[in-house]
Amino acid sequence: MKLIKFTFIFLLLFSFLLPAQFASAASLGELLGEIGDSSGLKDGTDPDEDSLVIAIAKIIGILLSFLSVIFLILMIYGGFLWMTAGGSPDQVDKARKIIIRAVIGLIIILASYVVSWFVIWKMSGVAEPI
Repeated sequence: MKLIKFTFIFLLLFSFLLPAQFASAASLGELLGEIGDSSGLKDGTDPDEDSLVIAIAKIIGILLSFLSVIFLILMIYGGFLWMTAGGSPDQVDKARKIIIRAVIGLIIILASYVVSWFVIWKMSGVAEPI
């Protein structure tokens, strides 16, 4: 019962606090168009967005993101092995090797990201990150 009262009071107060632009909009589509125009974001009609270079850049970004997730999983696995080693030198050594190799992999991933961003930037003139 208290939740219903609180919800009613909240909605009543919120209805008085609505900005005038929401109340004066003729339709939801018009309101969303106004918000989109004022945001300054692209609307997806940029001709450069459909180029092959941009598509390749997006694919490279997705692949490098996937590799970064694998790095995270390896770090968690190595940390779990180390925590559950119980003082066993073999288990600690195995966990340490996994963590070191994962960090080396992360360095390679970051280096490949920088190189691919630079090459794509030079090819297309796009200065945005992948």
